[in-house]
Amino acid sequence: MSNILSTTPSTAAQLASLTSSLLQSSGGVTSSLNTTEIVAALVQADSVPLQNLQQKQSDYQVQISTLGSLVSQLQALGTAASALSTGGVVPMQASSTYSDFTVTGSAQAAGSYDIGVTMLAQEAKMRSASYTSAQDASLIPAGNLQFSIDGKNTAVIDTTGKSLADIADSINQDVPQLTASVVADGTGKYFLNVARNTTGYATTSAAALTVVSDPGLGLTVTQNAQNAELTVDKLPIQRTTNTISDIIPGVTLNLTGQSGADNNVVFAANSSGSAAALGNFVSAYNTLATTLTTQLDADPTQAYGNTLIDYSTAANIENSMQQLLSQVVVPSGAVCSLADLGLELQQDGTLNLDTTTLNNAIAANPGAVNAIFSTATTGIAASVQSLVDGQTNATTGALVNEESSLNSSISDMSTEETDMQNNLNLEQATLTAQFTAMQQLVSSFTRANSYLTAVQSLQNSNASG
Repeated sequence: MSNILSTTPSTAAQLASLTSSLLQSSGGVTSSLNTTEIVAALVQADSVPLQNLQQKQSDYQVQISTLGSLVSQLQALGTAASALSTGGVVPMQASSTYSDFTVTGSAQAAGSYDIGVTMLAQEAKMRSASYTSAQDASLIPAGNLQFSIDGKNTAVIDTTGKSLADIADSINQDVPQLTASVVADGTGKYFLNVARNTTGYATTSAAALTVVSDPGLGLTVTQNAQNAELTVDKLPIQRTTNTISDIIPGVTLNLTGQSGADNNVVFAANSSGSAAALGNFVSAYNTLATTLTTQLDADPTQAYGNTLIDYSTAANIENSMQQLLSQVVVPSGAVCSLADLGLELQQDGTLNLDTTTLNNAIAANPGAVNAIFSTATTGIAASVQSLVDGQTNATTGALVNEESSLNSSISDMSTEETDMQNNLNLEQATLTAQFTAMQQLVSSFTRANSYLTAVQSLQNSNASG
């Protein structure tokens, strides 16, 4: 107290005035400023590079989505073109039904064939001796069971400790070319049945399925393998299966009987679904063309320009698509290209189908109409598939590689984003610490001001007394 009283009134007043000035110059930090908001505003101002990076990531994600759409739409166009190649714009279909076979698909040209089926293909089968139980392993002789299929040995089955049912399971698991099962005849007898999974044979009927080693199961052949036998215009033909698709191009014969009688199969044009079939191709084309137009016609100077895919990529695809219309497939005649089928390019890049032109082309030459899509290498289906592969192939496709590059960039930016965020977090912590220290300093000024004011008041009181 003596120290306080020793301070002269003028000195105390000066110190009180000084601390008051300091408090005023601090802006009243401890009482009126929200330091949390101040720190947040400072950090926000320094967050602009991070926000720009995040926006770029978002733009890349939009590009990746667009690339994915283009891949799907290209593949859909390829599927539509392939369907016209195999099924025909004008299907050449069989005009009747037949007792020994059914006919599906479309021939490449009108015509007729005399077809007769003399033998159906069948699989080789074997059966074991009878056993009184399917589950009793003591009934089964121990040893190795092995088969040969068309001269090639199968895996070895060890029958030791196995029941008849166990052996069937082992065959099904270890020999994928065979199917085994246990069959009961209803009199208490059980048999192991073994059959090939495919009909016919590649070598001889006898070699289709044989036993290399049998520990005593008594396996014998119950059905010999048989190839399908038929004649097409008196030409003898054999196949290992009853479903045959390599005799008449585009046509599948499903054999059901073997009477041997010749059936005259006539393939004639059926144009009732031609416009709809070609319309599927037009629809797939237009969906893809619309997506490309959106990318190519956008103003790249606008903000959304950053979400557009590479311009040259989109332009190359569009050019390739439009070249399909003028591509000459059939070298001569009135029906040579897609344009001759009534496909017209519109100003917006889409196609329109003129059905009158299509019907005239079908009437003039239905075979040429189909050839425009089905001709190997140079047909529209082949050209579309080349375009699709060039853009969507898993390793070499341009769109796939562009998508992969964008994903890689996003991954790199994610690492950079993490570093930026860590720096901002550090900045926020540092600023918070600095403001806290400043508040503590101002608080000490406030206490000093209160002390000096009290001293001045006391001294003034003593002086007046």
